[in-house]
Amino acid sequence: MPAQPRTTCDASHDTGLADPLGPCILRAGHDGPVHRDAHGATWWAHRTTAPPSRRTVAFTAFLALACLAGGVVSLARGDWGWTVTAAIGALVLTREANDELAERRDHRRGPRR
Repeated sequence: MPAQPRTTCDASHDTGLADPLGPCILRAGHDGPVHRDAHGATWWAHRTTAPPSRRTVAFTAFLALACLAGGVVSLARGDWGWTVTAAIGALVLTREANDELAERRDHRRGPRR
């Protein structure tokens, strides 16, 4: 009996149940960035992602300002636990907004040097 041709790449695992599991994106039924051919060569398929939208950046900045406002109100009421929590939230969201802005800038101009 002749050998059956492979329907999956070598980087896949055929469970025999449904679609094969594996990292190959270049063959049907796979979803992942790595591919391995029959000779053992592997490569990473580059996926270009879109930068965060203006709406995403604005919403993140709004959430940071809301945390900051909540922290000020908590501070005025003397609730230190919520003040610290709001300050941490504002810090994290501000850093996230900054990263989103940098990602938009990098996408427009190219990577920072």
